Amino acid sequence: QKSLLELSTPAIRVWDEVLLMPLIGVIDPERAMQITESLLGAIVETESRVAILDVTGVPIIDSHVAQSLMSTMSACNMLGAEVIITGISPDAAQAITRAGIDMSGIKARGTLQAGVHEALKLTGNQVTPI
Repeated sequence: QKSLLELSTPAIRVWDEVLLMPLIGVIDPERAMQITESLLGAIVETESRVAILDVTGVPIIDSHVAQSLMSTMSACNMLGAEVIITGISPDAAQAITRAGIDMSGIKARGTLQAGVHEALKLTGNQVTPI
């Protein structure tokens, strides 16, 4: 079961100092803890400065999920990694706003592509069109 949880929360190194964690499916409290542990471990192991949390595949982002993500982002910041969240749907954005959760200090981008672009800029890499 632990192996299955680890597979459901992969931290993928996409560039020097940049990690990506694509999240798919429902995030319950147990999974939220696994996401945090996995991401923090990967940040330390790879000495990453930026982590991208892609929530495109998360069907429901309610106030509990948003709070869990905020806690994860805060812990990442304590390790020196900046977090970019990508893929928040319009419905999720409205639900988070209605719940009164302040995400004003969070870097968010609409798409994973935009998040990777931002991460590369944050790490001082030149981004050029193909």
